[in-house]
Amino acid sequence: MREPVRDKGRLEHMLDAIDRVLSYMEGKSFDDLSKDKIEYYGIVKCIK
Repeated sequence: MREPVRDKGRLEHMLDAIDRVLSYMEGKSFDDLSKDKIEYYGIVKCIK
C-alpha cells in the first residue's frame, strides 16, 4: 500500500514543476525553446 503523505508530496512536487515550466515558457514558442539548448534542458529536467 502507498503512503498517502508521500503521494501528496509527489503530487505537490509535480505541480510546482509544471508552474516553473509554464513561467519559463511564458511568451515563448516551441521554436524559441528548440533554439536555446540550455533552456530546453532546464525545462526537461523540471518535468523528469
